[in-house]
Amino acid sequence: MSREAKLILSLLVVVSLNASTVTSILFFGSQSYQKASYVEVNCDHGPHDVENRTLCRVGGALETIYTQRECSFLLDTGPHGLRSDSLKVVRFDDYRVILSWRVPGIDVKTNWRLEVVDTKKCDRKKPTEIGWSPAKKIGWADIQPLSFVVNKNSFIVMVFSEEPNSPCWMPDSGFDVPRCAMDFDERGQLEGEPRVWFYQTKRDDDMILEPLDYDNPKSGYLLVDTDARPLSVMVHVSIVKPDGMLRRLENYQLNPTTSPYDHVAYSTANRLIGVCVGNLLGQQYQLICSQFDRRGKQTIKQLHKVPRRNQYSLVNIPEGGGMLLSSHSCRDPDNSCELVDSITISIIRIGKPGFFGSQYNKNELYPCNRRLYRGEARLFQRPNGRYCYTHVCIGYPRNLLAHTPLIYTDCLPAAFNAVISRHRRRRLRSDDDDDDDDDNNNNKKECLRTEEGIDLKCVYDYEVQPKGTVYFDPGSYQNQTWTIVFCGDLIHRDDGQTLCEVSRYRDDQEGSHLERTCEVWLYRKDLEPDSIEVRPLTEDKVVLWWLESHHGCAWQLRVLHYEDCTAYHTDWAGDDSYCVPIKIIAHGDDGFAAAVTSSRPGPCTIKWDSRENVPRCWMFFDDEARVVHRPEVWFYQAERDDNMILEPLERKNPHGTAHLLIETSERMNANNSIQAFVRATIVQRSGKLLELGSYELWDAHRKQPTNGIAYSTANDLIGICVRNESKSIVCEQFDGNGTRTMARKSVKRAQGFATLNLPRPGSMLMLHYVWYNDWVSVFIVSRIDADVDNDLGTTLTNSTLKCDGRFNRAAGQLFVHEVTGQYCYAKFCFRDSAKNTTDGNYRPEVVSICLPDALLETNATASIDHGHWSYYVLLYGACGFALVLVIFLFVYFFLKRCRTPTTNQPIETEMKLLSKSTGDLNEDDNVNDNGEDDGEDNGEDNEGYNEEQTTTV
Repeated sequence: MSREAKLILSLLVVVSLNASTVTSILFFGSQSYQKASYVEVNCDHGPHDVENRTLCRVGGALETIYTQRECSFLLDTGPHGLRSDSLKVVRFDDYRVILSWRVPGIDVKTNWRLEVVDTKKCDRKKPTEIGWSPAKKIGWADIQPLSFVVNKNSFIVMVFSEEPNSPCWMPDSGFDVPRCAMDFDERGQLEGEPRVWFYQTKRDDDMILEPLDYDNPKSGYLLVDTDARPLSVMVHVSIVKPDGMLRRLENYQLNPTTSPYDHVAYSTANRLIGVCVGNLLGQQYQLICSQFDRRGKQTIKQLHKVPRRNQYSLVNIPEGGGMLLSSHSCRDPDNSCELVDSITISIIRIGKPGFFGSQYNKNELYPCNRRLYRGEARLFQRPNGRYCYTHVCIGYPRNLLAHTPLIYTDCLPAAFNAVISRHRRRRLRSDDDDDDDDDNNNNKKECLRTEEGIDLKCVYDYEVQPKGTVYFDPGSYQNQTWTIVFCGDLIHRDDGQTLCEVSRYRDDQEGSHLERTCEVWLYRKDLEPDSIEVRPLTEDKVVLWWLESHHGCAWQLRVLHYEDCTAYHTDWAGDDSYCVPIKIIAHGDDGFAAAVTSSRPGPCTIKWDSRENVPRCWMFFDDEARVVHRPEVWFYQAERDDNMILEPLERKNPHGTAHLLIETSERMNANNSIQAFVRATIVQRSGKLLELGSYELWDAHRKQPTNGIAYSTANDLIGICVRNESKSIVCEQFDGNGTRTMARKSVKRAQGFATLNLPRPGSMLMLHYVWYNDWVSVFIVSRIDADVDNDLGTTLTNSTLKCDGRFNRAAGQLFVHEVTGQYCYAKFCFRDSAKNTTDGNYRPEVVSICLPDALLETNATASIDHGHWSYYVLLYGACGFALVLVIFLFVYFFLKRCRTPTTNQPIETEMKLLSKSTGDLNEDDNVNDNGEDDGEDNGEDNEGYNEEQTTTV
């Protein structure tokens, strides 16, 4: 065993014994990836490193080579190890990686280190030391690297010297700066000594240098550099030859900006030079794009006004086809890309006539906060002609352990590529045979091969890469705030945790906006989109819980404090760790309770086949997830229902308040078929049960009973509504003692609904949401009163929400605004995990609307005075009826011409819905007798509704 191998083994042992004190850093930058391939380096630096060396692992992914190889090396890093961004990782080719870093020396100078790693052989090469002489005053300790220019079999390092007598020393004036280059061969060996390549008018260490021909260094290089002036920034585009001769192609004058290179895109593909520059001085944001041949002759120059973007990328289309320009932008209001799906990749085509109509837009499912990280998207062309782009978030996550960079590759749709190919063929005026050859080339398969050259798998496109999962629980909505949990698929730790982002949003008059995001590590090996439940304690505290069967305790519980992003987890003790939650019950600042069962023998144990008289246990936690009250039997459930609803009647008294219990069961009816029933009960803290009522449940809700149930415990009342077999919604109301305040009212409504008690006993609000078509959902707010005989309730207002029912779900919630005291309702449109397999918008659409106080007062007065008849009432009633009839006829003929629904106005949807609700509905009976879930129910109701609408039209 070699000496270095022994050192690596020793360090691995030390790292394993001191895992808690080892800091692992991921190194990945803009030159670490090319097309769909990338390299990454993970380094572990701990307090017991061997001989001031750091253990680093070099790995990555190749576009067409199947490999899981990872090479480990000890790098000479000195006693302080490596810090973030101190190691530069440059992809050389499929198997070689350039590593460059600095080690502080005794004389305060920084010693530069350079190695070339061959990942196929797990070997590395170090360049020969540079000779030092009094005349030239050049040595490794005097030279610092700036940037790397990579060719196929060689690479150049742009350097400068810290020695004033060196020809590579930077003048203090910053003008007429010598740019020195060091040439290395494919083995990483230095060819000659540092040389002055060319002179820069004004110093710009961030200049772009790109080979015109990757295979032929003698063809020259594209040079893009900037010159900052008091009121503008000059961008110079040139060709620099190997002998240092410069040929200026174009100059651009930009508005002052902190990062001018974010407004520059370039391409040297297909033997052309393409450049696009934005943010031109004194103009509304404009983009000027030019294309040149390698001799510097301009072939395209176009100027256009475009929306401002954060970063651009360009690729030349061969044979006169123009260029493709991609832009990376943020959709959130402050342009931060902090929201889950706020990143938008847009691609347009540029040619001699200007901007073509072909355009591509895609929202990406991951955040990349521009204040902390750098988002990039680069276009490239595959060997089969398809155009693709690789997009990354460099630096993510900051100060957190991660082993893999956030990098994805997607290809443009075939239709987009076909437009490019057709235009290119028109320009070439090629014959039919050439067309056929070109089409075959575009559809050519690429094979994933082993390192020995054996075909492993052949594909036409890159497989769709999952970028993460968004979890949205409508139950997290409270007083215009809600929570979204996003867990990425790439950022993992060795202990099985995944980096997730928990974000709080608020909806106000200006729309929905992000208030706070916290990065949290969660165990989520097998999480499905609906597996995380979220319950708010307060606006600043939220409870997250889910079941994880592959890591320790199956019950994973976190309480997140948004104020400092601390995620508290429960330290389970004894048998508590075997508890499994049934329901989480939030009690605000006081903490939260949980109805639990246990997998260990004891009073809380429920056997898998137990169906009757099952124990329900109660335990309590504080707002930092500490167990305050250990599990004890609370009550016994006559018929087992693990999906029961438990809602406190009073949130501020968690240890003494009673709870509303809503449970479902199934029984055989007189026709020997299974019938579902809903039971409502008050459960005292002592375990005493007070039954309120029993209701039939429509058979279509058997799989998801909660979709056919609505309830409210507001205003010290208990309201219950259940959709029954007659497709009607039956509502009752009780006070806290179980006394009925509203006898059973039947409301002729269909599809989703929610309810909220009004202060006056015997009155409640109902929110009803129904699909109008595949694209729009209609929300109707009505008032239900015990003393008003109206099968539809008194309609107060209605509105619509764009929500594609083919992929998403619509839902709603009534609430009382904590500040204004107004009665409001929230409309949700969120992704249906069972139906939505598309790539697009992932954040739920949330809109809240508050009802005017006068609207409720007017209807309240009307309901109280209802039934007091007199001569004048009859007289004025007849006049009113005639007036209403005239208005109805006017509205009817008006709506036949204009069918656009307007908020707070009767809409055609509502009128048809009312007539439908009072109809026979036999078609629904036939369709839904098979017991589909509510999602299918919505689709079936909608289908029948649309059919009726089409017939009427």
